Amino acid sequence: MTRRFYDVIVLGADLGPLLTAAILAKRGFRVLVLGCETLDDTYDEDDLRLPRWPSYFAAGDTPVARRVFSDLALWQIVRRKLQPLEPSYQLVLPRARLDVTRDRERYAEECRREFPDAARAIEAFYARLEALDARLDEFLTEDLPLPPDGFFERRRFQRAAVQNPFGPFGEGHALWGEIPENHPFRLAVRTQVRCASYGDAGEPNPLQIVRLHASWRDHGALPEGGLAGLRAFLRERILLHAGEIELGDGAAEIVLRRGRAVAVRRARDEEPTGAQYVVAGLDTERLLPLFGDHPPAPLVEAAEACRPRLRRFTCNLVVRREVVPAGMGRHVFFVPEPSYLPIEDNLLFLEVSPLDEARAVICVQAFAPTDRLETDPDCLPDLVRRITDRVAWLVPFLDRHLLAVSSPWMLPARAGAGGARIPPAQRLERSPARMPAVPRIPEGSSLGLTCLSHRLAGRHLFLTGRDVIPGLGDEGVFLSAWTVARIITQKDPRRVRLRRELGSVIESG
Repeated sequence: MTRRFYDVIVLGADLGPLLTAAILAKRGFRVLVLGCETLDDTYDEDDLRLPRWPSYFAAGDTPVARRVFSDLALWQIVRRKLQPLEPSYQLVLPRARLDVTRDRERYAEECRREFPDAARAIEAFYARLEALDARLDEFLTEDLPLPPDGFFERRRFQRAAVQNPFGPFGEGHALWGEIPENHPFRLAVRTQVRCASYGDAGEPNPLQIVRLHASWRDHGALPEGGLAGLRAFLRERILLHAGEIELGDGAAEIVLRRGRAVAVRRARDEEPTGAQYVVAGLDTERLLPLFGDHPPAPLVEAAEACRPRLRRFTCNLVVRREVVPAGMGRHVFFVPEPSYLPIEDNLLFLEVSPLDEARAVICVQAFAPTDRLETDPDCLPDLVRRITDRVAWLVPFLDRHLLAVSSPWMLPARAGAGGARIPPAQRLERSPARMPAVPRIPEGSSLGLTCLSHRLAGRHLFLTGRDVIPGLGDEGVFLSAWTVARIITQKDPRRVRLRRELGSVIESG
């Protein structure tokens, strides 16, 4: 029998679960957030604090993000904390270098200079993209259930999807127009979209291309303090609304009774903590063990269907600041050999940031095949070596100014064979098993964007985070958090009534 009880227990402290917790706490729910070993954005090695992955935020000014932050009465504050990137990013191909910027005239001139043979077709492409993106703004802010669950939600979604420009009879499939199939401009756009999506769908579909390319071009920003600063800000708001946060605590078990989540047993407790609702913001690899020997069958089936073929590997190159080319932007996509698969060292996403007055760090992210990671013990050292060689193509004289090479998914050489000098917690954090997975988006998923359903694991247990709507990247995280918070609020008519009666007073306060 449990003596502690919360309205909502949230598992995970990444952006998705924190957004859900902040919305529910503001609406009067008693919320507990458990960190569940959520990784920090940085790690320490040899007196250096290095990024665990590149930092880029592309959902700041989208309608869904504005709705979420406005509901929290934070939109104006968050807007001031977002620092627009200029250029939004750069793209390097063997015979083309492109600055992608939100300045329409400047970007059009860039495209005319690099792709003179398709200049008019590219202008027509962006005219169609902006028109379709505006229609998607309306479609994604209608509170439609995405992904739909149950007969009535599916019927409502299908009715609304008739107006979707990317449906069977929509004009979205003619997005590319007269741009030839093998034209490097198509490669430039698809490269960015592949990295912006949190899922693996093979070739990006037209909806993904429109939404992810438009958001990265027009809304790319760096929050004050990075993404870690944004999460810290959300944690402050949760505490302000009487929520509780235990970042160092985790979950050992989700207690189900007759298919309904009723409690969570913390890792440090023998007695479970009761809850009216449980929200899990964990990937399936970490979520399934919390159900013991009998995880919900639908969740097991979905996890198998979305089994990742790729993981996001990160490598950090610490260099002297003077070696960084003067025209190099903060974020760069690099495709060395377009005729080969866009994995490993053949599709790199770089972030260049200062480390101190004399040094800079080039954080490089690449897609590593899961099967090779599991079978080849030399996979990661080989990938680091190949990535370093590729970056040397972009940064002349890199070998003379390279001070250190590190990866958050590899223990440093000083650890030795047994790694005795590395604390156990750090060894777990830097295990290749914690490398971010790229879930496979199954065929037939909603709009080709979704992997999991919010209600997949049982009654009163909701899923949120990157694995639910991975095809929309950052915007999918906001959409998932908003959907879960809306479902839970609608299930409690007392709070719906209270919020309707006192909402204006709360907002003015």
